Amino acid sequence: MHFSGVNAQRMATSRSMIRTSVALSSAATDMEGRISIGEIVNRLGDRVYGMLMIFLALPNLIPVPGIPGVSTVFGILMLLVSVQMAAGLSHPWIPEQARRLTFPCESYRHFVNRIGPYLQRVERLLKPRWPLLVSPLAERGLGLIFVVLSLAVALPIPFVNWVPCAIITLGSLGLIERDGVFVSLSAGTGLFLLVFVTDLVMTALETILEPAWPLP
Repeated sequence: MHFSGVNAQRMATSRSMIRTSVALSSAATDMEGRISIGEIVNRLGDRVYGMLMIFLALPNLIPVPGIPGVSTVFGILMLLVSVQMAAGLSHPWIPEQARRLTFPCESYRHFVNRIGPYLQRVERLLKPRWPLLVSPLAERGLGLIFVVLSLAVALPIPFVNWVPCAIITLGSLGLIERDGVFVSLSAGTGLFLLVFVTDLVMTALETILEPAWPLP
C-alpha cells in the first residue's frame, strides 16, 4: 500500500510537470477529421484555467486557417472563463453549444506546430517561484484583470487583439508553471494597459465633447 501511494504521487507529479506545449500538441494527436472545443478542454488536464486561457488566446496571436471569426468567438469564451476564474470556481463551465463548436484537426495541428517553438523558448524561463503570487487569492485577482482584457479581445477591433492576448498568455503560463514572476509581469502589464486605454478614451471624449459643452 505504501509503495502504491508513492507511485500514484509520482505519476500525479509527472502529469503536473507536463509542459504547456506538450499538452497542447498531444490534445489532437490521435484525432482525425474535426475536433470540438469540448474534446480539447477534456484533454487539457488538471490545470484547466491556465491551459484553457492559452488555448483561447493563442489563435489571436497566430491566425489559424479554417476557423473563421476566431477573435470574437474565442474572446467571448475567454470572458466567460475569466469571470469564473475571478469568482474562484474550481473548474470552468463552458456552454454546451460552445463545447460542440468544431474545426479541422489539421488546422489545430498546424496552429500547434507554428506556436510550439515560441512556447518552448518561453517555457525555458519558467520555474516555480514567488508562491504568494500564484496562490488562489492571487489567481482570482489575475482573473479580474483577464476579464477586462477578454472584453477587449471580444470587441471587433482589428490589429489590437494580440496585445491583451499576449498578456493573458504570459499570465496563464505563469499560473500553469507556478511562476509568480510571470504572473506579476502579466498583472502589471495588464493594469498599465487598462490605465493607458482609459486615459486615451477619456482624452478622446473630452476632445469630442468640448466644442459642444465647453468647460468653464
